[in-house]
Formats: sequence, C-alpha cells, structure tokens
Amino acid sequence: MILSDDRINFLSHRALDVLKAKGGVQNFEEKKLLFGIKQAIHEFGALLDGMDDQIRQKIATLKRQVPEGSREWDLLYRQYFEEELHKKGL
Repeated sequence: MILSDDRINFLSHRALDVLKAKGGVQNFEEKKLLFGIKQAIHEFGALLDGMDDQIRQKIATLKRQVPEGSREWDLLYRQYFEEELHKKGL
C-alpha cells in the first residue's frame, strides 16, 4: 500500500489529534511522536504490500486458473488476507 507523503502526514496528524483528545499521551515531544506514527504507517504499509504479494502468488499457484477480478478470485483473496492477518495477530 503506497501512500503519498501528504497522505501519511495527514494520517499521522489525525492520529496525534485523537491521542491528545483521548488523553492517550502526556508530556511528549510532538515531533518525535509524529515521526513514530509516520514510521508505523510506513511499516504497516510495507507489511500489507508483502501480504498482497504473498496472496497473489498463492492464488496464482492454484491447480486451476482463477482469473483476477472474478468473484472467485475476490473471495479467495479476502479469505487468504484474513488468514494472513490472523497469523500475524492483527
């Protein structure tokens, strides 16, 4: 999942706003916290990209050909995606 720097900036500031509003952070350096949030977003995006590649490969190696975009392909993708999330504890 590739996000633009602007999108990541927006998401990190929104996350910080929510943390502040909920009292989730106290006595913090805003720049360090924003950096940490941005890093987490990048890492999560990389994780999702890796999972996407794995799932596409898994579907491609099935004995029968399942055309991408078909209902069956979408269902398999969703099923394998949920399995991978569960394996990773997410």
